[in-house]
Amino acid sequence: MHENLERYTASTEHAWGPWFFFAVVIAGMWPWICFVPLALREMYAGFLNRSAISKSEAEDQLAAHHQAALRFAGLWFAVVFVFFSIPRSKLGSYILPALPAAAILAGYGLSRLRDIDRRRVSRLLAAIAAVNVLVVAAALIAAPHIRELRRVPALRPDLIVGVCAMALGAIGASVLWRSAAPLFPTIAALALGMAVALAVMVKAREDAAPLNSYRILAAAITRETPPGCAVASYRHHVQALPFYTGRREALVSYRGELAPWSWSADASPSFIATDDDLRTRWNSGACLILVINRRDLARLGPTLAPPPRQLAAEGKKVAIINQAGNGREIVGP
Repeated sequence: MHENLERYTASTEHAWGPWFFFAVVIAGMWPWICFVPLALREMYAGFLNRSAISKSEAEDQLAAHHQAALRFAGLWFAVVFVFFSIPRSKLGSYILPALPAAAILAGYGLSRLRDIDRRRVSRLLAAIAAVNVLVVAAALIAAPHIRELRRVPALRPDLIVGVCAMALGAIGASVLWRSAAPLFPTIAALALGMAVALAVMVKAREDAAPLNSYRILAAAITRETPPGCAVASYRHHVQALPFYTGRREALVSYRGELAPWSWSADASPSFIATDDDLRTRWNSGACLILVINRRDLARLGPTLAPPPRQLAAEGKKVAIINQAGNGREIVGP
């Protein structure tokens, strides 16, 4: 109910505009998405004038078979793309079922490059190379201003090496094609650049793990938590907390995907239903540590009594406690 029907109809989470999947598909399939229009062009040209491109009945049947397969792939992609573009609740992974169809179309477009005027293909490869060079320039300009790169120094070379590999592969493909090289080494150069970039992205994913694991925050909570103190997360389910702290995590003003099981008696220690319930619990004298986003803390902090004391912070998360300490900074109005 929540993850399917409510997400689709209510659009209460992950809200993006109708343009979202255009950006996801173009970026996620770059540069192979550039060859999809070649397949679509042939599909529609053959559909309108199939006999004009055939020399025999056998060839006409083969062309009809290809065009039927291309139309199926086009419909497959369009149905998934349109269906998930309707609601505002979107995540990039939702479009994954459509990408195999787009890959089929792109592969067919690549297979037809030999039959297209070399000057057109040359312009296409040059355009891909130009876009990749612009991406390199944008990355070099933006890198000093990206906070995450400052927090995880290994991400800076990951970014530069990845975009440079894409650009060099595209430039190599363009140069090879202009020098009358065959199709295979031309596309191989483009693919090699992308393969190196993808390998670097996998490394970047591993290097970026500290940005969202909250392992350091959980370690600080474990170190600072008095015996019997409860741990809660405000409006988010920080899944790393129970793993690293070994403590049950109560969710404040949030139920999410746990909603169907959250109303049973044995689940009650894991949920604090509203902000008012949190304030009551906070003021009860029982020790409570709350993990909260900095933005929410600025709004909620002044309404908590006693004033919260900060234990630790990592990224956008702050851990606060309702117990006094020695020489600790007090977070409050």
